[in-house]
Amino acid sequence: MRTQSRHQVETLLLALLGLLAGCQRATRTGTPQRQSDSAGAASPERPSSTADTGANQQDCVRGAPLPLLLSTRDGQTPTFERLGPNEARETVVLDGGLELTIRQFGCDHYAVEYVFVLRGEKSTARSPAGWLLRAADLLRNVRVSPAQREAIQSIAATLRQTAAKPYAYGNPLHMSEMETVSATVESVPQGVRLVVLYDVAL
Repeated sequence: MRTQSRHQVETLLLALLGLLAGCQRATRTGTPQRQSDSAGAASPERPSSTADTGANQQDCVRGAPLPLLLSTRDGQTPTFERLGPNEARETVVLDGGLELTIRQFGCDHYAVEYVFVLRGEKSTARSPAGWLLRAADLLRNVRVSPAQREAIQSIAATLRQTAAKPYAYGNPLHMSEMETVSATVESVPQGVRLVVLYDVAL
């Protein structure tokens, strides 16, 4: 009788151990599955780097650069090239073979750079005041769109007025509270590179 009871107890214990082992296996195999499901659900929510870049980009206050130059009096057509979302370059050969390059760039600080290459001239041929007068005359004769005409005439007028005083190349001249203009002159193999830089804080 005792042998039979002991056999029943042993059988019951083995059954309980088997049940416990099965529960542990189910717990172990169930946990990674839940982690996998959680990871899979999170993946679609991650924004791509492209989306982040687009969301963080801000439009420039002044908009994309537009052509400023008109065709010259002798029919030369300017070339307009976009160098980036907020930068563009125009080039033209003016009357008499004078080369002009205009570069628009910047956003909060919008700038227009007028670069004249005067072939065969020397930087020492004129004083700073003389070069300011030369730059003013060149700008006054540049054919620009009607929307730009007043601006370029104001730049020329500021340069002409400053020519009556001592001037250091590159020194910004205030046209208004937000606008400045400066001029630099340098010798290049072709002759002289005369640069007028107009800057406005938008």
